Amino acid sequence: MDYSRRDLVVITVSAVAVAALGWFFFGPRRARAAERSHGVQRMEVTVRGGYSPDVIRLRQGVPAELVADRQKSGECTNRVATLGEPHPGRL
Repeated sequence: MDYSRRDLVVITVSAVAVAALGWFFFGPRRARAAERSHGVQRMEVTVRGGYSPDVIRLRQGVPAELVADRQKSGECTNRVATLGEPHPGRL
């Protein structure tokens, strides 16, 4: 098959775009550690179409407090679900 220069450029740009999107959505996430004060871990999470930070690192066995700053209201942002909890908690 003979590909023109334009075809090769389009294929290359498309492959780079697909790789960049894959990295953005599925690449490794950097966890942010919660602040510790008076024996409690505390983390503020901004809720605006997503969560920021989206990964939080907590120490096992230390009480934790998550504070949600809801900047967007809606049915999807009024509940929190955690692993191991049978029923999501309300914000």
